[in-house]
Amino acid sequence: MDILFPCDYGDLTAPDPDFAIEVSAARAAGFVCHFFDFNALRAGDAYRLTKGEGALLYRGWMLSDTEYAGFYARLVARGWEPITPPTAYDEADAWELYAAQFRTQDAILKDWVKSAKYRWWVVETGDGQVAGLPGSIAPEAFYRALRLVGA
Repeated sequence: MDILFPCDYGDLTAPDPDFAIEVSAARAAGFVCHFFDFNALRAGDAYRLTKGEGALLYRGWMLSDTEYAGFYARLVARGWEPITPPTAYDEADAWELYAAQFRTQDAILKDWVKSAKYRWWVVETGDGQVAGLPGSIAPEAFYRALRLVGA
């Protein structure tokens, strides 16, 4: 499995600075990392994706359901097998499904991902509140563990 990260603004060879530590940790664990222009994707502009084959994990900024579906289709067209299909992405990010309720009735804001913790493996490196991981978990430890489970 390879990992796809957003690139640094205008530099397709370097990671977005917010993901640089994770890219370094993933590479140290033996993962091959690729980059793409997230800003171009969000703006609806043309963006390049590396051709590849095999499983691909997207690690980057959130996308709308429509954006992710198009992104997924482009990855598949380039030879990749993204590990998260659009239906699973939609389900994991169900906020849009519930937001309409806030306009018409009283609501309680609850962490939806935490509600689905028995169905999803949720990881937020450096934030153990949702994933149940210690707040001090290092990205290096996470990517080594991901490699060990066969990713």
